[in-house]
Amino acid sequence: METVGEDFVRQSQRLTDLLVFVKVVEAQGFSAASRELGIGKSTVSKHVQRLEHSLSLTLLRRTTRRLSLTDAGRLLYEHAEPIARLGSGAMQAMSSLAQRPVGTLRMSASPVYAQHVLAPLLPDFQRRYPEVRVELQLSDCYVDPWEEGVDLVIRLQDAPDPNLAGRPLQTCPFVV
Repeated sequence: METVGEDFVRQSQRLTDLLVFVKVVEAQGFSAASRELGIGKSTVSKHVQRLEHSLSLTLLRRTTRRLSLTDAGRLLYEHAEPIARLGSGAMQAMSSLAQRPVGTLRMSASPVYAQHVLAPLLPDFQRRYPEVRVELQLSDCYVDPWEEGVDLVIRLQDAPDPNLAGRPLQTCPFVV
């Protein structure tokens, strides 16, 4: 019996084979596809062969000088090309998000730290990143970021919770 993980791996492999096939068609050859994908020509060939084998169809006619689609290859390309385009578009959209912060930043900070350090910084931050909405929770109590849905927790303490990633932002001497 096949596990869910094995099925996922097999489906991912088929999708990769399909995307490589699309690139071979668009690049009009294995060598050009290999260069564009940054993988070896033999690896490109293996992806296409595995795809043909899984479909029990010949998708490409190969000669030493030319590559052409069979009828099955043309039909598969017509269906697969929009998938490749959508995938590429999704990745481009995500890379633009990585370059330009957008969305909501949920923070929890000590009221004292928020008043004296964060409050003066927020207006400039909002001008620089107008598409970021800041939600600031003020509390000196322990906050579990996973439970509370908080992206960033700032606390006045010597060391972060060992279960969380943390680093010092600045030293803060206490005065009585």
